[in-house]
Amino acid sequence: MPCPDPLDLSRLDDDVVTTAERALLDRHLAGCGDCRAEAADQRALRRAIGALVCPDAAVLARFVDDALEAERAEGVAAHVLACEACRDVVAWTREASATVAVGRETSRGRTSGRRRAGARGGRRSVSPFPGWAVGVGGAAAAAA
Repeated sequence: MPCPDPLDLSRLDDDVVTTAERALLDRHLAGCGDCRAEAADQRALRRAIGALVCPDAAVLARFVDDALEAERAEGVAAHVLACEACRDVVAWTREASATVAVGRETSRGRTSGRRRAGARGGRRSVSPFPGWAVGVGGAAAAAA
């Protein structure tokens, strides 16, 4: 197979190819160092651009819910660390979700002994990394 068009390599990385196209491109990449390098360059460029452009609300919600694939989550985490606006959105979403969760427990007559988010006063540090987040459910559903 001749080397594919760079657009086809980009489509492969975007996961918008058919199963047959994927198999053909994967076979070619296995034997062509030039195309593997091109594909790696495209991924690096995509990550660099992704660090500059704020993710949309649905992506941030999936990030908060720890529902992004690992590579995409790493890119969003890097962006959130560098972008104050996105960091604030993630922090607010986690705090709001925690407040809703505590409210649900209280309305059911169960109190967990936890204080409401923000009850300590002042700003608290909220990690943008999903694995370290307060248990949050439904932010992606709310954004959809």
